[in-house]
This record gives sequence, structure tokens and C-alpha cells, in this order.
Amino acid sequence: MRLRRFLELGLALACTCPALAQEPKYSAEIPPAITTPDTVETRIGTLKFFDGLPSDDTVSKVYDQLDFSRGIQAFLSGIPAASVHAVCTGLSQVGAKPNEGVGITEDLMDARSLFLTPNSTTVYVFMCIDVKDGPVVLQVPAGVLGPADDAYFRFVTDVGLTGPDRGKGGKYLFVPPGYRGKLPKEGYFVTPTPTYTNLVFFRAFVQGGDIAGAVRHVKEQARVFPFSARQKPPETMFVNTSGMKFNTVHANDFDFYNEIDEVIQHEPADAFDPEIVGLFASIGIKKGQPFAPDERMRKILVDAVAVGNAAARAILFAPRDPRVKYYPDRQWGNGFVGGSYQFLDHGERMLDARTLFHYAATGITPAMAAAKPGSGSAYAFTSRDARGVFLDGAKTYSITLPRGVPVGQFWSFTVYDSQTRSMLETDQKLAGIDSTDKGIKPNADGSTTIWFAPRPPPGHESNWVQTWPGKSWQVILRLYAPLQPWFDKSWKPGDPEPAQ
Repeated sequence: MRLRRFLELGLALACTCPALAQEPKYSAEIPPAITTPDTVETRIGTLKFFDGLPSDDTVSKVYDQLDFSRGIQAFLSGIPAASVHAVCTGLSQVGAKPNEGVGITEDLMDARSLFLTPNSTTVYVFMCIDVKDGPVVLQVPAGVLGPADDAYFRFVTDVGLTGPDRGKGGKYLFVPPGYRGKLPKEGYFVTPTPTYTNLVFFRAFVQGGDIAGAVRHVKEQARVFPFSARQKPPETMFVNTSGMKFNTVHANDFDFYNEIDEVIQHEPADAFDPEIVGLFASIGIKKGQPFAPDERMRKILVDAVAVGNAAARAILFAPRDPRVKYYPDRQWGNGFVGGSYQFLDHGERMLDARTLFHYAATGITPAMAAAKPGSGSAYAFTSRDARGVFLDGAKTYSITLPRGVPVGQFWSFTVYDSQTRSMLETDQKLAGIDSTDKGIKPNADGSTTIWFAPRPPPGHESNWVQTWPGKSWQVILRLYAPLQPWFDKSWKPGDPEPAQ
């Protein structure tokens, strides 16, 4: 009301004092580009001004738009934090609590557990570490492989083969930010972390099909406990998560903002980039204060998270960045655009690349982002057939791998539900196939064709992966210890070919 009266007074003065409307004695040459017209047509409607002063209606429109756009960006930028929070929450709910419990897939992973794009070929071991009350010890078995990431899914350290223990195993001491206590000079791999929460997961490799042996090895050597209890460590609880129905995927509705609020309240005030903390604060998520949006703000955020989720799905399933394609003449995509685990490119933070990865997957490590010939693993994904059409669970497709698949260990296909980005729910337990399966039949020319369909095509039962009518799906090709032809792209997998 005060602004309206001010505008009315200004108009009255303009009418009653014609002398004031003349050009001032001291006037500048004002470029039109620095001024604001009285009326501007935009995508949010007509914006009105008096000599640069916005009307009440314009003020309302632009603040609604600011809150809406910041809500969208808070979703896209908050996915890494919400994802770690969801994993730790899910593990805690099934008994693998921070600093005391370890989840392990004793009978491998299947679709009953909701995880972002896991594999079904190795024994997973995962735990959450919380150093808010002081340092925490993680004892790592020999011969494993995996990363430790902080509460924003930023890389902290590798453990196992690519970590400082070099695959020999050992004790990692996670130290909270700002810790001033005395630390041991030897016996531990001291690991400072910028956040209280840390997610650790590693793979225990199965030798000769002996899954039980890999599990036993982990249980004999893995431990997690507070550093303060090192003289008499409490027993570590192992939780077999194979076949358990629980969720580790972040929300895609308004609850997403509640998840982010829980992260912000728990972590140090300076744990994240100030720009991101400021973004969250701009929509009401502020450390030390309750997140309690009023009716107007809640309505805006409900719309914002819906658009943000749609944007994430567009970035993942219909990327506009040409660098996502691993081959220019194939549908296969690259999850780490530019090969940077920090999603950096000459000083640029590749925002869409970060969203693409974290909306689809979990775990950040340089060893995965930039694999080297003969070590680590390489990944390629597609949700489209050779024509560029999305994959349909009711149809039959084939993917042919030319002879000489460039792997030092083995290759695998795993199918995922496009809705949850978790393993596709079918009657097949492992939701995929890999080259260690002795029943796979190669073609006469040495290539291998794998079939994806609701029912096995006659004569191809041993090379079949089940899909499900009414469900969309995507597939990830994994190469373990990829060789040079993968990196120089002289070897290419075929695209999914629809059956005629």
C-alpha cells in the first residue's frame, strides 16, 4: 500500500508541476539498456513499473518466480546430499546403524532392495560413518575395492586396492572437521572429512564362484567403531541385506526438501559450498531454524520439485550435451562426462553432468571416473534402441558384443527400472547376465548376442535377460579391467536392436 501511494503521489506531482518534467540542467546520456520500460512482457506475465519502481503485482510475480526457480535448483543441486541421506537412512532402518553396523549382500543384490543402479555380480559391503561425536575407525579387509564419500557425495578416499592400503587391508581413522584431539602417528590411515556423515561401500570379489568365502572374508576382517572405544571395540553387527525390502533412494516429491533439511541440521554450518547453503536457505532450509514453509511457499515448492524431478529425468534420459554419447554413432552413454569425478571442465562445474550421475547412481571415486587400461571398471548405459526409441519392456531386443570384448576380468549387463533407477523387477533374481556364466552361447563369428524380452526367444534361453511388459528400462554394460580397445573406441558394443 505504501508503494502504491508513493506511485500515485509521483503521478500527481508529474501532472501539477510541469516545470519538473523539463530536462534537468545536469543530465546524463543514459543508455536505453540500463533502464526499465514501464511495461515488459515476460513468460511470467506483464511486468509493470513507474520509472523503474515495480508495481505490487510485479513484486509478487517476481518473488513467486524466484522461489520457484530456486526450489528447482535446490532439487537439482541437492540430489547428492539427499542421496547419501537416503542410503544411510535405509541402512539404519534395517539394522546397519552408523558406526556400529555393516550391510552386506551375502546372496548378492536383487530388485527387492531399492538402490540406485547396483550390480548383481559382486558382494556389496556398505556402512555409514558419523564423526559428529569424534573420530571413527573403519577396519577394511584385504583385497576389496571401493570409495568413501562425504555427506554431499564428494570423494574422501578410496579403500582397498585403489586406496592407501593398496589392497592389503588396514585401519582407516575418519576424523571430523576441526578436530583438535590427539591422533595416532602410526597404525591408521588418518582420513580427515569435511562432513560428519560419510558413506563407505566396497566390493568383495568372488573367486571361483565362492560367494560364501567372500562373505566370510569380510566378516572376519571388517570392523567399525568409535576411536574412543579402540581399547575394547564393541562388536560390529553385520546385516545381510540380500532379499530385504527397503529403500535407499531419495524422494522426488516435497519430502525431498525435508531430507535436505535433516542434512543441513546435522552437518557443520560450513560443510558445503556457501552458494549451495545459501540456495537452500533462500527457500527456508536454514541451519538452526525449523523448515516450516507457509501455504504459499509450500505450494510453490510442490511445483518446483515436480519440475526439478522432470528436469533430472530429461538430463538423464534425454541429455542435450553431446559429450554424454560415448560413441557418436551409438546410443550408449557415458555417466562421467569429461572423466572428472568432481564434474569439472576448465574451471566450469558441469551442473547437468553432476545431476545426470547422481540421479542415476551412487559412489564417487577417481578410479571409476577415469579408469585405466587393465584396472578398475568402465560403464556405458542406454535407455534407447538403435533407432533412438525408448526401450519397452513388452518388446524383444538383442545386443551383440563383437568378438574380443576388451576386458581383463569379465563383462556384464544389468537392467534397471527407469522409474526407480534400481534393478528391474522380474522373475529373474539377478536382473542381468555376465560373461562368467558358462552357459552363454557365442555366435559362430565369436561375437555374443544377448536377448532382452519378457520371454526367452526360442533357442536363446541361455543368453536371455528378462524384461517386463508395461515397464520402461535401461541397461548398463560394465567392463571389469577394461582394455585399450575400449578406451580408443576401436571396439564398440552394438545398440539394442528391436526384433522384427
